[in-house]
Amino acid sequence: MVVRVAKKEDAVIWTDFQQPHRDETSNSFWDYSDFGSFTFKASEYTEQLIKISK
Repeated sequence: MVVRVAKKEDAVIWTDFQQPHRDETSNSFWDYSDFGSFTFKASEYTEQLIKISK
């Protein structure tokens, strides 16, 4: 899974989801456009990254 990650003020936003092994040229293309975006509070996002990196 590939996703665009952007940081805006105090938020982290995930958009543009795609699976490179299921692109438009493959027979098993999956369209993720209905996912929209996921927005996380930046401080909580950073806290979780620290937790999983230990």
